[in-house]
Amino acid sequence: MPTDEDNDGADAPNSGRKHRRRDVPLVTSEDLASLSEEWAALHAAVPGAAVFSHPDWYHNWMAHFGATAAPVWLSVRVEEALVGVVPLEFVETGARLHGDPNAQDCHGILVRPGAEQAVAEGLLEWLWEDLTESVELWGIPEDSPLRPAFEAAASRLGWGYAEEESKSPRTFILRLSQRR
Repeated sequence: MPTDEDNDGADAPNSGRKHRRRDVPLVTSEDLASLSEEWAALHAAVPGAAVFSHPDWYHNWMAHFGATAAPVWLSVRVEEALVGVVPLEFVETGARLHGDPNAQDCHGILVRPGAEQAVAEGLLEWLWEDLTESVELWGIPEDSPLRPAFEAAASRLGWGYAEEESKSPRTFILRLSQRR
């Protein structure tokens, strides 16, 4: 009898339900407090991870500036392992990275090296399912593997992609929008 490991996303025999393919990222919105420990462990495992991508940064940010904020903490998992965290907030025009590009040198997306494509595709799929038409990702370093990952994900999933230089040196703003 086939097991979940054998299943490629098709219906399981006689089960009446679908199984997730193991190579498809699972993106969920989680509470900051419940995600923090696992997020901090991922941060410790990512070489050169920015302070702005650590959960303690967001705990402090929320304590001092978050009275009116309603952030969404997205976890991205592949085969149940946390491979990325994307802190978002929603504004009139769509979604954007949570925080202030005037107070942070770079973005707060945390990604395990090699999982950039999974995070990019997972985020765009989640936004599509949430009916969010656009996202602004600011403070992306020019040499970040997220730039080509988001460009490829946008192309593959039918999103528009544009980038512009940020006020911060050697960083970019990525603007992605659903095509109608």
